[in-house]
Amino acid sequence: MFSQIRVQNFRGIKSLKIDGLARLNIFIGENGCGKTSLLESLMILGNRAAPQLLLNLAAWRDQPRASPQFDVPLRCFFFNLDPRVRISLGATGEHGERGLEISAIFGDYGTIPAVGGQDEQKPGDIFEPGPPATTGEDRIGGVLYRILPRTTGDNMRAILTPQGLLQPQPPFLVASGDPGAFYVHARRATSLNETANVLTDLAQERLEEMLYELLRTVNPKVRGLWAGVRGGQTAVLADLGEQLRRMPIQLLGDGFCRICLIATGLAGRNAKMVIVDEIDSGLHYSTMPGFWQGVAAMCSQCKVQLFCSTHNEEMLRALVKAFPEGTNDVAIFRLDRQVDGNVEPTRYDTEMLRTAEKIDVEVR
Repeated sequence: MFSQIRVQNFRGIKSLKIDGLARLNIFIGENGCGKTSLLESLMILGNRAAPQLLLNLAAWRDQPRASPQFDVPLRCFFFNLDPRVRISLGATGEHGERGLEISAIFGDYGTIPAVGGQDEQKPGDIFEPGPPATTGEDRIGGVLYRILPRTTGDNMRAILTPQGLLQPQPPFLVASGDPGAFYVHARRATSLNETANVLTDLAQERLEEMLYELLRTVNPKVRGLWAGVRGGQTAVLADLGEQLRRMPIQLLGDGFCRICLIATGLAGRNAKMVIVDEIDSGLHYSTMPGFWQGVAAMCSQCKVQLFCSTHNEEMLRALVKAFPEGTNDVAIFRLDRQVDGNVEPTRYDTEMLRTAEKIDVEVR
């Protein structure tokens, strides 16, 4: 698990450091304070062997594809859209320190190999952000992506362009021990292929009831899920007990699909971090205490660390009801943006939330 996270010059965050991370971590704060950017940085740190996920982040925010004439999808990762700064992401956890540095490479991405090919560099060197490669031109053609700390014998650098990974050659390697991260962004409701794979793994080990228990916090009628293929495409069906036919989960509402996707991440084998933006999306207030209890049980059983955001006061009140006094498994962080772009975190635990509720103090 991560115990500390550090972010510099990423998206709208100039600088942010958070200590005291727990098994379940909830980020709150005003719109634009950096909650989504922080979750995205965690997703990148958890999947350091997949630099191409940066392009997915742009697409998930409805950015058009980058091109030689349009570099905003790459430029938007840098604080204040200034590619002269260097992005630095770091974390401390049970496996030690891990980090990333991301720097801009200027010019047309078709010329990047000549500008910064590995043959022109000594081992361990990186591209320094600085003047554009071509006089009078500040277009970004790609980014240099470097994993820290460097592991001897591994290729820890990559060049990412709008067309994908240009380098490394040979294939990109990463130090062992990275947790892997399953990311549910605010607009994502389902992934049938991933859910079907997890269902198959759980059924093989007779552990599927763990997933069903979380789903029943949203719909108590759920008896089970079945994965199959229909028309050459993956299908996931739900048995609600009262219909003659099992229903495709897409017909059961966005709230149910979102919880099914979260459960998929928690129960999956490839990720030890699950990251959910707007975790309250689609949840009725009456289901929230049971939902938190189910999430906590899955996190503990599957040894997963959860990071999420919410704007919902009822979600926080339900959190207090779901956990016993004195629990160390939950940490709540309010993020406050300063004038200079630095973000200051304030840490709460469930006891502090109970006190705030009693004296009617707003913490969101």
